[in-house]
Amino acid sequence: MLKPAFNLAFEKYLAGSADAEDLKTILDYFQHANQEEAGSYLAEKLRDDSAYETSSAEELIVKRVFFNLLKARFLELEAKARASELTEKEQEEWKGYQLHSEQLRAALETPESTSKRRKSATLGTFPSLNPKDGQPGSRRLFQRKNWPYLIALLFLTCLSICVWQLARHETVTALVQAENEINLPIENDASLLLADGRLISIRKASKAFLLSKGIELVRSANQEIIFKIGTSPIQSNEKLTFISPKGMLSHLILADNSHVYLNSSSSITYPSSFTEKERTVSLDGEAYFHVTQNLNRPFIVRANETQIKVLGTSFNVATNLIKDRVLTTLQHGSVEVITKNKQVRISPGMQTISHNVDGEIDTSHVDIAKEVAWKAGMFKFSDEDIYGVMEKLKAWYDIEDIEIHGLTSDRFSGTVKRTRQLSELLQNLEKISNYTFHIKDRRIIIEKAP
Repeated sequence: MLKPAFNLAFEKYLAGSADAEDLKTILDYFQHANQEEAGSYLAEKLRDDSAYETSSAEELIVKRVFFNLLKARFLELEAKARASELTEKEQEEWKGYQLHSEQLRAALETPESTSKRRKSATLGTFPSLNPKDGQPGSRRLFQRKNWPYLIALLFLTCLSICVWQLARHETVTALVQAENEINLPIENDASLLLADGRLISIRKASKAFLLSKGIELVRSANQEIIFKIGTSPIQSNEKLTFISPKGMLSHLILADNSHVYLNSSSSITYPSSFTEKERTVSLDGEAYFHVTQNLNRPFIVRANETQIKVLGTSFNVATNLIKDRVLTTLQHGSVEVITKNKQVRISPGMQTISHNVDGEIDTSHVDIAKEVAWKAGMFKFSDEDIYGVMEKLKAWYDIEDIEIHGLTSDRFSGTVKRTRQLSELLQNLEKISNYTFHIKDRRIIIEKAP
């Protein structure tokens, strides 16, 4: 037995006047209803031919364009799914299409369009939009008898997509508020700087070009993109620079199987092939290294005026945390930190701060977990004021400006989880401080809490 509330909501949906509450009512019914009952109801509602009469050539054109766009989007997502190139948002959309992929493919195909698509891989090639063109293939799809089936499929597909969207956005208000949000990027748009000065987007570059530079993109079990940096097949001494984009951590595997985790807005320069005597890279920014041991070929990191020499170990290097200083933190193994004036060997749990100008090296024992917290998706603060905190956030989030109206004596120490939405992180900071935070047009407005 159908509920009156559902009946009314669905009538409003068919009339194009359903609001968010109506949509929730419809979703709830189809999630819990008997399939036979729901199917009969849909068939009855969508069987009436008069609902799909075309009163003019313009209406027919609109319908044709609409379904060709639907077809193009379906085929586009299908191709990207096969190549494992769907974004997070597209994955949610594709889940809705997948539930009815076979039916959609059958309903949206025509013999003529199938023939054309075999000759051309171009998506979205529309058949003639002239209703009097006499092309049976383009007319067959829009014959009146097919409309109930197509509309039913479209409804079920849209319904599935809505389920996934509503799982993330509970209300329409949340979508409106998102306009004043700052999000971390979904895709890793890392870049490759060539020796001739050209800057190439790795995500947009062709597979053939990347292979010519020894680069291969693979996905881990959790769908993380890993950049495998092998020896270039072209014999040269070219220096290449991999740049991790703002708001992203990039995982690289070098030719010697050493792993490098680049922090946001950091870069590593490496040769197209390591020499037989040593493996040398240069770092600008922050990175965590897990170096494959090779006693005959030491691994050397050049960071400003400092060299870190290792045989096989795990350590963190940062050139951007303290001005004119390089911080080297050792987690496992042993490294030598070398400047123009000093050479220091450190053991696990120790950190060196080497000075660019005079070559001095300071050593201390540190909390390793806090020093590499960024690698685990955390921000680390050590007795910092609001200016220091915001500078660290700005290194990850696309913040255009920061306005501070009124200071407090608050100091921040500890770690805070990095969130995709900046507002969520700021709310956490509000809970532990006497500040309030507001986002407006990529500007952060900070005030003393009342």
